[in-house]
Amino acid sequence: MEINETIVNKEKNNKEEITNTANHTENIEKVYKNTENINERNKINIVNTEENINKSLNNTIEPIYIRTTDSDEHRLKRLEEKLDKINKKIDKK
Repeated sequence: MEINETIVNKEKNNKEEITNTANHTENIEKVYKNTENINERNKINIVNTEENINKSLNNTIEPIYIRTTDSDEHRLKRLEEKLDKINKKIDKK
């Protein structure tokens, strides 16, 4: 009797291990699929962020007019002021 019970218990344990392994494999596949979905969403978010930054930059950058009668030093100063203004707008966003 004892030997038969041992065999039955071993078979039962083996079936449970196979079931647990199958469940574990299924869970790994689900995690992998979820990871793929997250990676895909991250790629989309990166593209959207890049597009939004580009749109913001396009909306932020104002035309820079330089008077040809100004001295080079004055032109440079005006360009630096414009650049500072653009950088401040970018930093706010």
